[in-house]
Amino acid sequence: MTLRVRARPVPGQRAARGTLRLRWLAHKGQDGFCPVGPYFAPHWSVKDPADLRIRTWVNGEIRQDSSTEQMLFPVERLLSFASTLATLHPGDLVLTGTPAGVGAGNGRFLGDGDQVRIEIQDVGDLTNTFRGTSAVPSAA
Repeated sequence: MTLRVRARPVPGQRAARGTLRLRWLAHKGQDGFCPVGPYFAPHWSVKDPADLRIRTWVNGEIRQDSSTEQMLFPVERLLSFASTLATLHPGDLVLTGTPAGVGAGNGRFLGDGDQVRIEIQDVGDLTNTFRGTSAVPSAA
């Protein structure tokens, strides 16, 4: 289980003309943006990965209550596609994202000190406290 964090650019801020924007690297690849754990669930302990309840709370308020069944693409299809891009081995992590209900979808973003708890049925739960701002600083 992971809790992926994504930084958002400051409203009105734009990349310099002619520069290559590496959105995924700049917004999702910063230090501390993908806490993992505290343990891994073996495949045999998850009854049906295509129908697992996923819930997310921010500061105790439920922000997401859905199921992997509601994802745009089934887990099996995501893994099949990922395996065409890279060789997958036992223990590899493939981050699939979640169904709708968090972040950009509702316009509510994390702020400094927010506590996020995620829970996935048959897998477990993970709680982290967000530190920092919700925007990527401008490059001078």
